[in-house]
Amino acid sequence: MIDSNNDGFNDTCNSSIPPANNCVKSRKVCPFNEERECVLTDNKYQCSPFPCIEGASDIEDDDAQVGINDENNNGWEYDGSYRGQIFIFNKKDNRCRSKDKFFGLTGGGCCDKDKVFIGLVPCKEDEKKLAKLNKQNRCVEVGEYCSKKIKFIACIQHKKTHCCFNSKLARIFNEQGRPQIGRGWGSPKSPDCRGFTPEEFQKLDFSEIDLSDFIADIVGSIDVDKIQADSIKIQEKVESNLENLTRKPTN
Repeated sequence: MIDSNNDGFNDTCNSSIPPANNCVKSRKVCPFNEERECVLTDNKYQCSPFPCIEGASDIEDDDAQVGINDENNNGWEYDGSYRGQIFIFNKKDNRCRSKDKFFGLTGGGCCDKDKVFIGLVPCKEDEKKLAKLNKQNRCVEVGEYCSKKIKFIACIQHKKTHCCFNSKLARIFNEQGRPQIGRGWGSPKSPDCRGFTPEEFQKLDFSEIDLSDFIADIVGSIDVDKIQADSIKIQEKVESNLENLTRKPTN
C-alpha cells in the first residue's frame, strides 16, 4: 500500500469527490475505544487526539501485576506459635488510574479521593476501595507509571501505586521506620509493601517514631461529655448500693 500523506489510506483510492481520500477500510478503529467510529477531521479520518489505527494490535499493555510482591503472614499456628515468616504491620499493593484516555480521566482521575467519593469520575471497585483507604490516611504513594500506550505515539493510561495498611499506626511505622533500616518502597511497577520481619522490627528506634498524628486521632475520638455522664451514673449506683448495704433492717 502506498500512503504518501500518512492519512492511513491507500493513495490509489483517491476520488475526485472531496475528501480526496474518501475510501473506507473494512476495519478502522479508534486506538482508545474500538466502539467509536473514526470521523472526518481536517479532511482526514481520525479520532482525536490520535490518528486511526488498523486494530488493537498497536496498543501496548505496559502494566505490571498488582500484588506480585505482596507477602502473607503464613507462619501462625492455631496454638499461637509460628513456624514460618511473620511480617509486622504488613499490607498490600493498591493502584488507581490517574489518567486514562479510554475514559477521559484527567486531573488526578480515580486517584483523586475527593472526586471518587463525590462520584465525579467513573472508577472501578478496587479504585473506590483505595480512595476510602486514602481518606483514612492509611496509604503511602509509591509513584506513577505508564500502564498502557500506543506504539511510537504516546502513553494513553497512567497509574499510581500505593502501599496501604490495616491502620494509620501501621502506615506511620512503615513510613518512618523504613529509612532507619535502609528500606525503600520499591518502584511504582514493582512496589515493596510488605511489613517488617521480627528482626527488622527489633532494629527500629521507637523514640524516633512520631506518633502525634495517631495520638491526635485517639484524643479526638474521646467523648468527654459521655465519660462524665457515665461517671455520674456509676457514682450514683455505688452510693445506692452502699445505702442498701448499710440500711438497718426494720422489724
